[in-house]
Parts: sequence; structure tokens; C-alpha cells
Amino acid sequence: MRRWLANAALFGVSTLVGFAFLEGTLRVLDMGFGEQPLLSDAYLHHRHPPDYRYRRRDGRGEFGGFIIAYDSQGRVIDPDARQVADPVRHHRRVAVLGDSMVEASQVAYRDSFVGLLNARAAPDVFADNWGVSSYSPVIYRLQWQREIAAGKPPLAIVMLYSNDVADDAIYAAGAPLDAAGLPGAVAGPPDSTLVRALRGL
Repeated sequence: MRRWLANAALFGVSTLVGFAFLEGTLRVLDMGFGEQPLLSDAYLHHRHPPDYRYRRRDGRGEFGGFIIAYDSQGRVIDPDARQVADPVRHHRRVAVLGDSMVEASQVAYRDSFVGLLNARAAPDVFADNWGVSSYSPVIYRLQWQREIAAGKPPLAIVMLYSNDVADDAIYAAGAPLDAAGLPGAVAGPPDSTLVRALRGL
């Protein structure tokens, strides 16, 4: 019995040391568990985690090596803080909605659609990136109602692609309807406690 306990203890300690070494190595290499991070949401199905940043990597080496950052509302922001909304100067805030095409996590912020808009905008204009991967019109409507409309942006740009519209049928299936007969919420699946812990959320 003692021998079995000793072996079990040795196995447990060895496993913990191995995990600690692996975690340390990944941190040194800046390869955290957070690629394309999305959290479940009771109304918008999924969203970006707030106040989160990670280094974008692609296993095939086609793109990556740059930082992706989200603000307190989960919006994509400039990680270098070169393009930042200034409440004093930016009187016209443009809301840009869309899926991964707007989110643009395959390129550095300055090369994204919203980054290019802000680089060329009039001095009093700033575009906010509300893009989230795999969103569709039914979610854009909810996103507008729950998060964007209160800010009263004078202009909203919605970038659509054919699969966005097709995804509506998936998200709308089983969703509760509001007074207008449209989906009032699109609940996402439960988050994994382990995934949240590994992301440090």
C-alpha cells in the first residue's frame, strides 16, 4: 500500500512540475491560451472578453505576430494607443458592425478596415470597431439595441457577407421573440470554467 501511495504521489508531483514547466515555457514564448477568445453571452450569443489582449498567431505562419486588444466593452482597439477616441475632439462617433471581416484579427489594427478609416477620418470623427467573429444581422440588431444605440452615433456602418445572412437561421432558431416578433435574445452555450481559468478571466 505504501509503495502504491508513493508512486501516486510521485506521479502527481511529476505531472504538476511538467505542467508548470510547460506553462512557463509558453509564457516566455508569449503563446498564451487565448487565440480568438470568445465568451458566451445571454443576449448576443458570444462576445469578446473585456480588457483583454493577446499576441495573434497562425500555425501556418501566414499572418500574426501582432497584438490584438479589446477595451472594457470588448471592442477591438489599437493596442499601441495611437488611434484612441478623444471625447473632447471626436464629436462624431461612427459605429462599425460586422463579423470577422470587421473584427479583422488577421491583420494589425492599423491595417484593419476600422484602423484605415480612423487614419483617414476628419479630425472630429472616430470609428468604433464593434465587429465580433461569426456575428449576423439578427445579432447586429440586438447589439445595436443593447450596446450601441445609447451612444447615439450619427452613422453606423454594417459590413455584410453572404454567410452572415445564412447564419441568421441558426441564431434565430429557438430564440425568444420580442414585441416586434423578432429575436429578443440569442443565448450562447455555457462557458467552460477551465477555459475561463486558463485565459485568466
